[in-house]
Amino acid sequence: MTSLWTQASSLMYVQRPILTIFRGRTNISIKYAVDETRPPIWIGPWKVQSATKKTASSGHLPASAMDTLARQTVSIWMYSPVSRGAMRVKEIEHLKREVTTLSRLRHPCILEVVEPLEESRSNFMFATEQVIASSHTMMQETTNPDMQLDEVEVQKGFLQIAQGLEFLHDAKLIHTNLTSNAVVINAKGDWKLCGCAYLTNVSEITSDRHWAWEDDEHALPEMMRRDVDVMDPVYVMDHKVDPSNDMYSLGILFFMALHHGAKPYQTYGSISAMCTYVEELSSRIHTSTWDMLGSDAQNILMHLITRKDTDRYSAKMFQQLPYFNSMLVRILKFMERESFSTRSRSEQVQFLRGMYKMLPQFSMALLRRKLLPNLLEASPDKALLPYILPNVFFIAKHFSQLEFTSSVLPRLEPHFRVHDPPQCQMLLLNHTDLMVNKTTPVVFRDRVMPLFYSAFDHENVAVQENALQHIPKLCGILDFSHVKDKLLPKLTTVFSKTKTLSVKVSSLICFHAMIPLLDKVSIMDTLLPTMGRIKTREPSVMVASLAVYEALCEKVDLETKATVFLPRLWVMAMCPLLNETQFHRFIRTIKSLGETVEQEQLAHIREASHLEVQTNESAQQSASNVTPIPLNAAIASTGDIDLEALVGHARYETSVQAMENLLPSSSSMTTTTSTPSQTKSVNMTLQTETPARSKSSNTPDMSGHNSTSCTGTQSPGLFDALVPSSTRMLAPPSTVSTQLNKPQTVQPPPGWSGGMLTPESKKPTTSIPKNPSKAQWQDFDPLK
Repeated sequence: MTSLWTQASSLMYVQRPILTIFRGRTNISIKYAVDETRPPIWIGPWKVQSATKKTASSGHLPASAMDTLARQTVSIWMYSPVSRGAMRVKEIEHLKREVTTLSRLRHPCILEVVEPLEESRSNFMFATEQVIASSHTMMQETTNPDMQLDEVEVQKGFLQIAQGLEFLHDAKLIHTNLTSNAVVINAKGDWKLCGCAYLTNVSEITSDRHWAWEDDEHALPEMMRRDVDVMDPVYVMDHKVDPSNDMYSLGILFFMALHHGAKPYQTYGSISAMCTYVEELSSRIHTSTWDMLGSDAQNILMHLITRKDTDRYSAKMFQQLPYFNSMLVRILKFMERESFSTRSRSEQVQFLRGMYKMLPQFSMALLRRKLLPNLLEASPDKALLPYILPNVFFIAKHFSQLEFTSSVLPRLEPHFRVHDPPQCQMLLLNHTDLMVNKTTPVVFRDRVMPLFYSAFDHENVAVQENALQHIPKLCGILDFSHVKDKLLPKLTTVFSKTKTLSVKVSSLICFHAMIPLLDKVSIMDTLLPTMGRIKTREPSVMVASLAVYEALCEKVDLETKATVFLPRLWVMAMCPLLNETQFHRFIRTIKSLGETVEQEQLAHIREASHLEVQTNESAQQSASNVTPIPLNAAIASTGDIDLEALVGHARYETSVQAMENLLPSSSSMTTTTSTPSQTKSVNMTLQTETPARSKSSNTPDMSGHNSTSCTGTQSPGLFDALVPSSTRMLAPPSTVSTQLNKPQTVQPPPGWSGGMLTPESKKPTTSIPKNPSKAQWQDFDPLK
């Protein structure tokens, strides 16, 4: 009947993972996100991964929120069963008993369970406070210095294990399986007890059964069985359950911690082998390195690893041994939350001030894993912050950029805006160089520069001066946009509002350092107006301003130097408070700047003049190369306009040359009489002038036209094609020879004014007599 029930139970359980496929995700997977960037660690059969609560913000949080975020970072323990059938049921019951028992225990030295055991499709999981390693891993580490255990950490760790065992023993509970995997180290470096699957209640053990060994323990996977190498011979051989059983196991762990994880004997799970080794315990613990151990450590091993339990220390006596009460261990004990919070304010201040002198005696691994987390945990107390920060920065100077940015800087950022007490910002500003070295330029700009902007707004002048003194060195790591958009406006505000002379001078020094990063727009729109509003006439301000103007000369134009800089410098130079040396410096700068302005302006004037001459020459040369285009040449015989001739096409020049070739030479034009056709042709020559022929004669006639010195015959129609019919004027035929023999120079008649042949008044011309004589034609006055 029992076997049938067992088989039915196993079958039901085997089918359960199939049913869980339809249940959806577990509560742990919904609430927490596993950090895939960190490799998992193995503690016994459990795979442990770091995870963060999904509701936790990843931004920059205040100190209280950072503590909450630290508590929301957990470790998720997962295990996938490997057995089948009834053994699988036994395996799962063992897991449930371990997690359930651990969840019921509440003590600072016992691992805290955050989420209970849950079942998914293929594994079981639960969540605890963040764990970084097991003592088994730390004891065996020999290559990584950051993970190796030093003597002080061993002393402090075993002290905490003893405190956890004392809590269990007072509750009549015996661990019975205190192995190196049953002791883990959390994120703050505290050692915690776990692995409570075999926890035994002494009050429940009857007189007829002192043996707590389970009959079917051998059916479990090897990693789930109790380790015979650390079990008390009194418990295994004498079947006696007593708190001293755990103290024997604690002695074995102490031996392993001093020998890099090595055990005094190895049984491989054999109880008979254990019985053999127990008879020679004294020789087993006296190894080749025994003499290298201190007398206190030797005494502890001889009083714990014994065959009889009469001489063993109790958990309470163990904590009072001198080995666990050295100065460094007491410092670590004082810094624990339960101890530190109960101290008075004066005791806390004295302790933090004295601890700074003791920090060099601690190992770097212990400072990183134990002291720094405790210091940061106490940092939200603003009154203690001036005493905590020096210790934090002493430890942080050994960190890499990644460690500082991820673990220290987020806890310091909330204090960047703390103005009371002012010593907080003073201490933070004093460690500017450290923060520059431990951060990238982008991280420093975005996350550390708010400290300086907060210090600029501080009402304490010393804080402002401290912040301003660091700005010149920071300009080299800040980019142009940040300096222009954030730093420069903040500095101009401080410079304009302050009434303290030292702050003004420090601000001017900052302006001087920022000038290489500023553009002309920022200088003209922001910096120069700010400099122009200086009202004080203190020599230190004047000299600092002079240095700024000297540096600005390389960034501004000539007009600004002449119209802005020189007048301002002369006004400052006439300050009656300047001494002789300072006045001479102003005069040298003014003279040098004046000479620069003079030379640059002269060079500008000469260049402009030279450019004007070149322009005029080019214009004249272009004008001489362009031939005037007469309108008559563009008019065809049909009255249409020849566009190619009008715009100066080469065909027009060809036509003009052909026209000149058709005309007879002037020497052949000697006749005084002409035929009607000849009279008409010559008369048109006298009355109408073309540009090409007007160049040969500049003598105007009485009618306002230039006279022509050539006569002769010409084919009728040549001028008809060039001159419109509306502009043609016919002279009397008998006057042709008179016009050709007319003198070339004609004096202006009476009634004309100026050098222009322009009549003062126009009168109607009289009729021309028919066939006049030569004398009559010369005496003819058209104005009468």
